Parts: sequence; structure tokens; C-alpha cells
Amino acid sequence: MSKAQKFLTGPTIPGAPTQIQHSLDQAFVVAEDINMGTTRHILFFLLFGVLLSFAAQAKDSTLRCDYCGQPIVGDYIVADSHSYHTSCYENHVALRCAVCGQIINGEHYVDFWGNAVHAYHKGVEPQCEYCGRFISEYTTGGGFRYGDGRIVCKLCEKTAVEDSATVDTIRSQIIALFNTFGIAIDDGYIPISLVDKKVMARLDNDHIDPNGYTYIEKTTSLGITVEQNLDIFLLDGMPRLHVVATLAHELMHVWLYDNGPDDMDPALCEGSCNYAAYLVLQQYPGKESEYIQTTFRDEPDSIYGDGFRRVAEYVEDNGVAEWLSYLKSHRNSPW
Repeated sequence: MSKAQKFLTGPTIPGAPTQIQHSLDQAFVVAEDINMGTTRHILFFLLFGVLLSFAAQAKDSTLRCDYCGQPIVGDYIVADSHSYHTSCYENHVALRCAVCGQIINGEHYVDFWGNAVHAYHKGVEPQCEYCGRFISEYTTGGGFRYGDGRIVCKLCEKTAVEDSATVDTIRSQIIALFNTFGIAIDDGYIPISLVDKKVMARLDNDHIDPNGYTYIEKTTSLGITVEQNLDIFLLDGMPRLHVVATLAHELMHVWLYDNGPDDMDPALCEGSCNYAAYLVLQQYPGKESEYIQTTFRDEPDSIYGDGFRRVAEYVEDNGVAEWLSYLKSHRNSPW
């Protein structure tokens, strides 16, 4: 047998990729013109290099955890097409309930803020009166129950308004913003009182859980107003942005009283007051403002919710100036 025939193919490495085996064969063909002693040295280094390459490829094909990157040996968890060590998945990846802290595997609810909660907690565990979060140590650091029964999370309680000085500051900010929209308010320093939920319910027994109320009393003679009395009441302890939204709504009632006809259609009246508050909220960036705006858009009530959506459509089609002009001379809705 000739030397070329003897070294035509190299040794076979079981399981080696085809391209590696082919490279080894080619190396042996090249080596046929070299003396046998040299060839043995070449063979050793070729085999060593091939085995290193094979080991590197084998390492690349090892199943690795998609969280920590380390090899997976034994049982593991596959979630959303990713593989994880059981401990990595449970401690760092798994969706956990914002109320009880346990892993969520089945039906669940996700709130506006992105907190996931087991479905069976909804309607059972308390939610914040103002942000809608489930109250827990995991998400809000706990919460409070006000004396009038309201349940408020610690996040919202941080900005709770409980003094007249803060209310006056907010009033000035709203009136300044109203002016930019063409809504001029001459409040004549209308008194604003902070009251609890029980007092508010007595003041406004036509609505469920009102946050604010504007009391209007006027005396006329021969059809002319000779005396008027305006008072605004706000729930105490509301988060600052809720006070902004509520007071803007009530101040729009004042504008309608001064500029619009009496006995306005309730949906047009309340929808317009909500829309004025919505305009103000849009000047406050952040998730809390977005949340309150969402509650306006999603309000199911036929007067406050449908009225707001109808007014928003009207303003989108005709503009703010035309909306205000319409309110000055019409008591019935344009839809």
C-alpha cells in the first residue's frame, strides 16, 4: 500500500461534527509527504486542537439559564420559551402577587400601575380610594383608614391636603391655567372648606361619594340678582392632584354660574366641568395625572361620564373657544 493510500484519511473521532472530521482528514493528506516521526508530532497537536475545538462547541451547546447564564443540570423551568434554574425563576423571574407575594400561575388581574394580583384577591382585599392600587406592604407600604371610612394607601397619603394654605395655592394655580384656556374666574375669594365624607354626604345627597360640592345661593329682585353666596367644599385628606381635579371641576361650576344660563342640561353641565378639570390635569405630567384622566374617560355614569365624553368630542371638533361660547348661550346639549 502506498504512503498516499495509508494516510488518505485520519482517525475517526466519535461524535465530532462533520466539518472537524473533514479538516482532520485533509491534514493527514497534507502530512503524507513528511517523514513518519514528524507526522507523529503533527498528529498529536492536530488531535489536541481538534479536541479543544470539539469541547468548545460542546460547551456552546450546553443548556444555560436565561437569567444567570450558568449551565443547567437537573430539573429546570421553561417559561415564555426561556429556560431557567428553578431557583432563578422563583426568586427573580416569576410573576408574583402584589398582595400576598406568592407566585402567580393562573388567572390574575393587573392594575393601572402594572401590579399583578391573584384574581381571587379582587373584591376581597382593600384598594386605595384614590389610586386604585391594592393596599399591601409589597406595593404601597400599607395604608390608612380615615375616620369617615375612606381607605387610602401610604403613597397617596404622602400628598394628602389637609390645610387651607395648600388649597389656596392650588386655587391660584388653577385660575391661572383657566385663564390660558379662556376661562376667566372672578372668584372674589370664594370660601373653600375642607370637610370629611360624612359632612360632604349631607351637603350633596344627590350623588354617591362626591369629592367636592359648590353651594350656590342667590337672591333676585325683578329678575336681577341682588345678592349671591358661593361656597366650595372639598373632601379633606385627598391627594394633591385629586384636589386639583376636584377644585377645577368646582371652579368651572362657578364660571357656568357667572356666564351660562340657569337650569343647564346636567350632562352638559357636569361633562363640561369634568372637561375643564381634564384640561388642567393635562398640564401636570406623570402617572398619577394619567390615572385620574383615565378615570374621567372611563367613568360609566350617564351624566358625568357620557357628558364628559360628549363634551370632549365637541371640543375636538370645534375647539375650546367655540365650546365656551356655546355654554354662554345654550342650556341644552349640542348632541
